[in-house]
Amino acid sequence: MRGNQYITHILCAIIVFSASAGGRPPEMPSPTDSSFTVADMARNSPLVHQLDTYFDLALKGNLELARLQTRVSAADAERKSARAKFLPHIDVQTRYSRAEGGREIIIDVNEIMGPLLPPDTTIPPIEFGFLRSREQETRFRVTQPLFTGGALVNAYAARSALKSAAEYQLEAARLDLHRRVSEAYLTYLKAEQLEAIKQEILALTQENLRVTEALYEQDKLIQNDVLRARVMVAEARGELAETAQQQALASRYFNDLLRRASDEPVLSVPLTVEDARALDIFGESSIATDREDLKHLEDMAYENRRELLGLQYSLRAAQRMKRAATGSYLPRISLVADYGWQGEEYRFTRDDDYYMASLVLGWDLFDGLGREAKIQGAAAQVAEFRIEHEIARRRIGLQVEEAYLTLRTARLLLESAEERLRSAEEGYRITQKRFHAGMALALEIKDSLTQLDAARSAHTITLYDYVIVIEKMKNAIGIW
Repeated sequence: MRGNQYITHILCAIIVFSASAGGRPPEMPSPTDSSFTVADMARNSPLVHQLDTYFDLALKGNLELARLQTRVSAADAERKSARAKFLPHIDVQTRYSRAEGGREIIIDVNEIMGPLLPPDTTIPPIEFGFLRSREQETRFRVTQPLFTGGALVNAYAARSALKSAAEYQLEAARLDLHRRVSEAYLTYLKAEQLEAIKQEILALTQENLRVTEALYEQDKLIQNDVLRARVMVAEARGELAETAQQQALASRYFNDLLRRASDEPVLSVPLTVEDARALDIFGESSIATDREDLKHLEDMAYENRRELLGLQYSLRAAQRMKRAATGSYLPRISLVADYGWQGEEYRFTRDDDYYMASLVLGWDLFDGLGREAKIQGAAAQVAEFRIEHEIARRRIGLQVEEAYLTLRTARLLLESAEERLRSAEEGYRITQKRFHAGMALALEIKDSLTQLDAARSAHTITLYDYVIVIEKMKNAIGIW
């Protein structure tokens, strides 16, 4: 019994060592573990809080995440199954047999005793069958592997690495879902804001029509001016209907992403330029050049992106499987202990019991080149995962650079849109005063109103696209 305890202690040490040598994954990095941290203003932003609320709703009903979670559970079960092989295997077996015939054993006492027997004395020979006519055997067997050529250690490490790879795939899907929820919600807010702008433009065109008709009645304008004002109202109504349709579609897509009813209301959160700039955690950088700044972001992405981490663990699993296949060339040593009862009747007494301990060595000398095929297949998987890792690394680098350049452009476009909006608002205000005073033509008021509409729409689109690009940038480097 003490020997089995020592062996168990040794195996536990082997398990701990294999886990520390790469079988157990490191702590999963938090999505916010990064040198970039969201500013306090951005962290307390109502938009961020509302996005977090909707993201939690999306997590509960997402089928893709549920599928990946089952994959993690299956990988964990495989890991536990591999770990169980380190422990002793205990089984019980009972056998009852009836036998007839077979070899007979004959013992001639006369030949053995010979001269010791009295003269003319003959003892009949003793005859009995080699097989008992009936026999039972009940035994417990404990099998403890001692050496397997690294098969158990490498198999457990490979299963642990596969579980880590599945976990990182799940985290990558969560990160991508957060990006899609953010983009869908911001797209809805953008469509809602555009609809509000079109409603305001429609109100301005209706007011312009009322003033035009009043001036026409005073013979200060001609009828063409009235017709032109009516056309402006009709165009504004058409554009309002179009934006309302876009908002309805954006709401439908967002609710589908959250697996809610299509007519479920979506809460609106106002977004200002100040809020958007506070959300831009990439705005201030202490790095001297843009190229160095981009290189720093790419390095962050290589460290944070779950896809790369998952491929690294998949590669590690393939390498471990290759070691396990290579170790099959070595012999296997196991300790086998039996304790049971034998006899013609089912009796479990000390007179019928027995025990036996064996040290068993097995060595596969030839298996039809099966081991070579396993090693070749494992080596091919190692090469495949290395290629996939390099492809993913280049793709991520391209995503980071694209998001970085797009974000820089979005900042400039927002500044230009702000300046254009201020100019259009001031121009419309001046033209409107001149028009009411009869000093401006109806065509001028139409042009200024068109410019105001375009400036407000462009400013709204640029503002929300700016925040969407920020979310894409965060997704590209693996944070949220």
